Amino acid sequence: DATIQFPPQKLYVETMRRIKRISRQIARSCALSGTLLPPRFKAIIDRFGDDPVAMKQAGIAYATDQIIDLIANGVTHIHLYTMNRPEIAEAILRNLSGIVNL
Repeated sequence: DATIQFPPQKLYVETMRRIKRISRQIARSCALSGTLLPPRFKAIIDRFGDDPVAMKQAGIAYATDQIIDLIANGVTHIHLYTMNRPEIAEAILRNLSGIVNL
């Protein structure tokens, strides 16, 4: 049997390491380029960045709000990049089900 089982604690620690590494990369990129993160986006990362489930939910809500704003301002075509995470695109579309006609 080629199945490897990892204890939940190991996966959690590994996920936290990845989140922290990505956060450091974003901070470094912003510092190098002089880019400022929108205050609301930064607040979401600061508040939920240590909890993958909460961060995922907050990210979906943030993306949904951005799309609603775009649609309200006349944008008619939107392309989502979800980095091979179709469940995120599905959740966003579900949030927009009464707004967007598919």
